[in-house]
Amino acid sequence: MALTIASCGPARVARPGHLRARVGPPSTSGAERPSCDELGADTPRACVIAVFDAEAGRVVLEVRLDPAALPATRREVEVVFGEARHALGPVGEPTELRHEVTLVSRAAPGESFRHAAGWHLAGRTFLPAIVVDGEPVEVPATLFLDTGALPLATSAGDDHRAFDAPSLTRLADEVYEVGPLARTSREVGADTLLVVGSLSREALGRAADVLAGVYRELAGSLGDSPASAILIVLHPADGAPWAARAGGAIVWALEPAEDPVLALAGALTPLAQHFLRSEEPWVSEGVAAYLALRAGAGLLELSPRAVPRQMIRIAAVPDHAAHRGTLAAFCLDADLTAQGSSLAAALAAARGTISSEGVLGDLAAVWPDAASHLAALLEPGTEIAVDDCLSPLGWRAVEQALAAPTEAALRSALGVETWTEHETLPLLRIDAAGEGGPLEVGDVLLAVGATPVAAPDDVAWALRDLPASARVELSVWRRGARTSRALVVPDLAGVERAERAYVELAQAEEAP
Repeated sequence: MALTIASCGPARVARPGHLRARVGPPSTSGAERPSCDELGADTPRACVIAVFDAEAGRVVLEVRLDPAALPATRREVEVVFGEARHALGPVGEPTELRHEVTLVSRAAPGESFRHAAGWHLAGRTFLPAIVVDGEPVEVPATLFLDTGALPLATSAGDDHRAFDAPSLTRLADEVYEVGPLARTSREVGADTLLVVGSLSREALGRAADVLAGVYRELAGSLGDSPASAILIVLHPADGAPWAARAGGAIVWALEPAEDPVLALAGALTPLAQHFLRSEEPWVSEGVAAYLALRAGAGLLELSPRAVPRQMIRIAAVPDHAAHRGTLAAFCLDADLTAQGSSLAAALAAARGTISSEGVLGDLAAVWPDAASHLAALLEPGTEIAVDDCLSPLGWRAVEQALAAPTEAALRSALGVETWTEHETLPLLRIDAAGEGGPLEVGDVLLAVGATPVAAPDDVAWALRDLPASARVELSVWRRGARTSRALVVPDLAGVERAERAYVELAQAEEAP
């Protein structure tokens, strides 16, 4: 399913991030379609009238440029639709042109695609860019999108057709959801979550409950989101899952058969990004990923050790800006927790756009050691000593070497044929399982006994000292709920073994 989140709701006071709709009744087509003169604005701008034929997948556009909206000094103005360029000369008077775009349905980030009830339109696939003397320019713009009798949902709300924006780029960054979809909503404080999609009403409601809970947690710790309402749209994915933000919207493509709670728990980074106003990757990617990991772990009721152990795994990955940001977020959270505060409190105290300079300055005024630690963590190429981040929480990483059954033997012991490490959460997906065993296809293995499981090495560690015929509890996520299954440990004495390294998360005072 693809999941879209966007700001919506004209009845509320718009915070930064809203797509602004014109006030007035929705128009449909034909004689009711306004002209650019009728859409006149207080400031000079570009006007785009777009008529969408859903059956043909075609958009016919009429573009009108007001010369007063363009740079004063100009020789050549072009209106660019992908590879097609309309050269208009210097544009000394209002100029109009007509262009037709045939969409290619491609379920990928930044693309338009058909869904069960209509179309998901990405603005960039049909709206133009304005180029002056070879350089792109930002021009205030108005868009009227005519979808005929089909409903239209955007970040401005339901069934608005006319939109104003500070630039055509802002309109092109948006997504436009065309077609009839089932609907429900949730109130979270002063904000509204409008949930629409092609799922069953039950699944839609469950997804709404999950997202409302995460939204409430993020808003409670980070403060107001940039928009006072959220539009959430779910569709079946065509191919591999993916997630992408688009203007005031977020699109998630998720496995259609997957449990909504599990699917959302592993794909919460875009929702965290919705609350973080920053152009720096360590915040927009790293901090968001850390906050999403914590929220996902909470949804699945993972062990308190799960997030710290995931940080140890991330620390073993070669340096990457997003990974460094995630670790920096965890380490700062640990430092501030030890001082009676938190990362969320520090972010909530930030004014406007979050920047390294601003965060470091705020920290230095109150917790200079935390500021120094964060500055070092953000320095590219600097090795991150994860133990320095675990110790404020009372943990220490202890590497243990053991000769353990091979992965094939471990799978056989659990009655599993194939499993996969989850992309973002510390758990194992069961892809194929034998009959009569404790696990089923679609299960997610969370823990073996008291050991959280994120990889085969964790299973090996959990079984290391258990004798044949011992019973151990498997913590499993199955069909939307956490449950437990009993495993009778088989005789592993004669199975093939391999050298493994397991990193144990021990209490600091327990570590050698």
